[in-house]
Formats: sequence, structure tokens, C-alpha cells
Amino acid sequence: MSSTTASKARLLYCKSHVSIHPTQFNKDNISGYLALVEVTGLGSVKTDEEGNPGRGAKGLIVSWVPDEVLQRMDEEDRAGYKKVEERTSQRTIDEEEDGE
Repeated sequence: MSSTTASKARLLYCKSHVSIHPTQFNKDNISGYLALVEVTGLGSVKTDEEGNPGRGAKGLIVSWVPDEVLQRMDEEDRAGYKKVEERTSQRTIDEEEDGE
């Protein structure tokens, strides 16, 4: 008997213009978005002493999405990345102005 657990993901943070450097040459750099994603309902996350998966278990995923892949996403997903980045950037500006 197999069961599937529905998972939900929420983009907590993202930053554009994060590049990976596969070689020493700048022309080979690949720009993209660094993202921190909260995932709930992970059936494979072990939470008890017997190793049984817990319902509603949470996990964090750090991901990097190349700009090329982001451009192929549907408009709603792209807008989500940009919205989260703007919100994060605004929060940083507000903290700097408050002296934090």
C-alpha cells in the first residue's frame, strides 16, 4: 500500500543576480536567483524516534534557479520571485534607515 502526502512550498527569500562560476572566466558565469523555500507536509522527513514520518513536517530548501529557467516559467511563478525579492529588499532598506 502506498500513500502520497501533499506538500506545500512557500518562497521565503530570494535574491537575483547570484552567479555561479563554473570556470575562471567571467564569460562563463551563469546568473540566477538564490532562493530559500519552506516546504511543509514532507512525508520523508523523520520526526520521531522510530523513524516514522510526521504529518506537517517542515523543511527548508536552498535552491538556485538560473535566469534562463526562470524565463521559461509561467508569468505567475516569475512574478512570485520578483515580489518576494522586492519585499525582502524593502525590508532591508527600512532596517538600514532605522539604524538596525
